[in-house]
Order: sequence, then C-alpha cells, then structure tokens
Amino acid sequence: MNPSLRLTMLLVAGVLLLQAAWIMAVPPFRASDEFDHAYRAAGVASGQWRLSEPASNGHGELVDVPADLVEAASAQCAALKYTGHDNCFPAAENADGSVRVATGAGSYNPVYYWVVGTLAHPFSGSTALYAMRVASAAMCAVLLGLSGWVLIAIGAGLWTRLGLFVSTTPVVMFSASITAPNGLEICAGLLLWCSGLALVSARSSPSGRARYWALAGVAAGLLGFVRLLGPLWLALIVLTLALFMGRDRLRELWAGDKRRCLAVLLVAFGSVCGGAAWVITANGAPPVGGSEGVVLEWTYLKQPIVWMLQAVAAFPYRDQFAPLAVYPLVLLVVATALVTAIRHGKRNQRLAIVASILFAVLVPTALTLATLKSQGLIWQGRYGMPYIIGVLLLCGVVLDRVGWAPVEGRRLALLAGLMLTTAQVVSIHHVVASELSQSASADDSSWVHPPVLVVDAMVLLGCTLLMLVVLQRRHAR
Repeated sequence: MNPSLRLTMLLVAGVLLLQAAWIMAVPPFRASDEFDHAYRAAGVASGQWRLSEPASNGHGELVDVPADLVEAASAQCAALKYTGHDNCFPAAENADGSVRVATGAGSYNPVYYWVVGTLAHPFSGSTALYAMRVASAAMCAVLLGLSGWVLIAIGAGLWTRLGLFVSTTPVVMFSASITAPNGLEICAGLLLWCSGLALVSARSSPSGRARYWALAGVAAGLLGFVRLLGPLWLALIVLTLALFMGRDRLRELWAGDKRRCLAVLLVAFGSVCGGAAWVITANGAPPVGGSEGVVLEWTYLKQPIVWMLQAVAAFPYRDQFAPLAVYPLVLLVVATALVTAIRHGKRNQRLAIVASILFAVLVPTALTLATLKSQGLIWQGRYGMPYIIGVLLLCGVVLDRVGWAPVEGRRLALLAGLMLTTAQVVSIHHVVASELSQSASADDSSWVHPPVLVVDAMVLLGCTLLMLVVLQRRHAR
C-alpha cells in the first residue's frame, strides 16, 4: 500500500475513534444549542428553508418539525436558563402530526442543515439527532483526513505533523462530532491552511499542485458559504499565508499557477457572494448593534483569556470548562511552539506568526465591542478556530525548516503527544462523569454511552493512532 495512503488511513481511524467517543459522551441535544440546530435541520429537510414567524415565548423563529424530535429534546432544552416555552415544547400542533417549535438557528444558511436533516429524515426522536451527528462528523472526518493527507503527501516533517495534532484540541474534536455547522467550518479552515502550505512546499510536484489547488477551492468554497464569519476567516488565512511565504515565493506561485489561482479566487468570491446573499435576504437575521454607551469592565477585559481557554476545552456549553489541569497541558505545548518558531523563523515567517496571534485576539475583541450593546458577550473561543487552527502548522513548518532539536526531537514530540492525549482523555472523562450527575442526562434512556472507562479507552486509542502518524520515521511521498 502507498505509504501516504496508509498513514492517512491511520489518521482517519484515529479521528473517527475520537469522534465516536464524543458522539457517545455527550447526551442527545446536550451540546451547545444542539436542539436549535436539530430543529433547523428537520425543518430544512421538509422544505422550510426560510422562517419568518417569531416565537412569542422563547427566542428565534417558529418551524414545523416532527413531534418526537421536540419530545426527545424537551428535557435538555428546559434545563437551560435562557430558553422559553416555545423552544422546548410545542407552540402549536399541526393537523399532520407535526408541531411548531422555535429555533434560534432560523436565519442560518440552510445548506448544511439540508444535508444532515435529509440524512436523518428516516429516523425519529433522539435517533434522528444521532443520525445528524454522524452525518456532520462524517463530513468533518473527510476534511480532516484530506488535511492530513496533504501534509503526509508533501512529506511534512515531525513538527508540522505535531502541529496538526496540537490543532485538534478537545474543543475541535467536540465541535467536529455534534450537530452544528461550526465543526465543518473549523475543518474547512484546516484544509485551506494545509492546502496553502502544500502549494508553497518545495516538495510539491506539478501534478500534486493541481490537487492542492482543487482542495483549496473546496475549502474556500465551504468557508465562504457555510457560516456568517467564514469569509473573514478565509481572508485572514489567505493574508497570513501570503505573509508567511514572502513576496518572492508569492510571485513564483502566481506565475506558475495563474489559471488555477484565478479559479480558486473565483470559487471563493462566488461562495462569499452566495453566503452574503443569504444573510441579506434571510428573515429574522440577528441585529448588529454598536458599543456606544458600553462601559468596559473587568468582565469584558478578561475575555481574551476566556476565549483562549475555550479554544482548548469548554463543553457542552461555553461556560462549562474542563478540569484545570487540561489547560497547561495544551497551552505549554502551544507556547513552546510559538516562542521557538518566532525565534528561529525568517523575517516574513515571524511576521506572519506574530500577526496571526494579534488577529486571533483583536478580531473577536472588535466584533464583541461592535455587538456588545445589542447582544452582550456572545463570542466563544471555538468561533475563531477556523483561523487559529493553522497557526501551529506555521510553527511546525518553521521548526522543520531549521531542523530544530535534531537529536531529542522525537522524545520531545512524544512528550508533547502524551500531554495532549492526557488533555483529551481528562476532558471527555469529565464530560461523561458530569452528565451522569445531571438528571436531564442521567434519566435519558436514549443516551447511548458505554462505561466511562470505555470512552476513555477509545480516546486513548484514537490519540495513539494520531501519534503514530506524527512519529513516523520516513516521510511518505
């Protein structure tokens, strides 16, 4: 078997194990706003692409969905503090047996929801929700697998492969396993990062570049269309990659692949226009207010720290953090990679990495200030992951280029892998144990989960497979 294919299959197997563990670890409808997304998916699958009737007792717009779906979601929905009656229980019953319920995702782009909702249509209740999770996770797994294949195919070094492993933080794998479009957006961002790095790699063959351009087009199309902030992350990824490669390499890339570059730009432009057209014409789009009159207090000023922690581990909701030990395990690896890469990188590479750190802080800060008065503190650390997920890849490329730690490199990578694996296991163990103590979850007979130690073992095995890819001795070509 081709070494690239073998290692890619190993990577995908590890990803699927992690996703399966998260699908089972989180009770049905317990993930962040998952009932909203499930209602939206069921509605789009039945032809309700646009919603216009606002809920009278709850948030969002009303949609007609199967009664069993609402019944299955009611307990988890009602346990939340911010929901109203119409979000958790039928606002009206229809003659065909369906019910009318409110969804906070009513103005979101319907394409993702059509895919997962259509695949789940034959099922009912919590089984339909699990089908949506599987469909969403499968799409994410494909994008993650393609991202890994790209790096493996160009013979990426030890530190770049470790950067890929670091990027799949617990919250990324959680997001890639539940019913919500954010996971797809994150994975599309990763694919764009990997494709861009492959295009500037000295190991890229002419035939390989054609494939990488095609994958970049797929990733750009998804980023530009799936979610509201996707075009912003698309622009920032392209800008950062351009800074990283430098003016001379940028000119070479343009001169050698002008047609393909124009084709990808056209796909990106078309997807952004399509996404913008939906946002402009969608009914019930959330208002965007200003920050006039907002007094900045410590609650607001500490948000960059909160976002950083949320980008590592916060689930099922943004205010539910993992055990404290998880964060230094991940952030120590991240900080080491950033500092070392900035020290050893070329001028343009240092500029790109520093700029990416600033973008990761300033962009959510600016967006929060712009909407603080009308919507409050709505930003979550995982929202910025489509962009942040590629920064560690840049660090890995720099460290591989300079041959950092040539003697003890594999031992250091193994130590980092053990730290990251521990963070993954502790995170998911905490989620299962916490949910078993919640009545809405523990009393749900539809929650399919093996004993917590079995879930832990699945995560451990999945991370082990990913580390085998990282620690390979020979680069696949």
